[in-house]
Amino acid sequence: MNVGLLVSDVLGMNIPHERLLSLTAAIFRAAGCAPDEARRVAGRLVEANLVGHDSHGAIRIPSYVEWLRDGKVFAGRSIDVVLENEAVAVVDGRFGLGQTIGEQATQLAIDKSARHGIAVVALRNSGHLGRIGDWAEIVACGTASTWTT
Repeated sequence: MNVGLLVSDVLGMNIPHERLLSLTAAIFRAAGCAPDEARRVAGRLVEANLVGHDSHGAIRIPSYVEWLRDGKVFAGRSIDVVLENEAVAVVDGRFGLGQTIGEQATQLAIDKSARHGIAVVALRNSGHLGRIGDWAEIVACGTASTWTT
């Protein structure tokens, strides 16, 4: 996407989409995220700005970095399944970044639904999940692994 992103409410400047994405990913790498997780979090934040949800976009970067630094959320976490049957699961995010943990929980729901026609997945102990519309879009695509921002 070659769209310029106006982030005047956040930074007071116009930053091209790809530049903001690269900068944000670099910030998250410096904060301790692996490159794929840094890109995932950056992509979801920048996408929030692009679709008009600035409150869940680049403005969140300082908070996320502070939470990582203060040990309130952690990079590189995976969900733990606490309870599960064919169509239901309760998962613990272990205070991982919401964009990563949310993707894992959503993929579990997609997989269960594909096999059984319905799924309910409850998620606990996750970092901020970002723009909630991301998760409906992922489900509509049918897989979290191919969904990109």
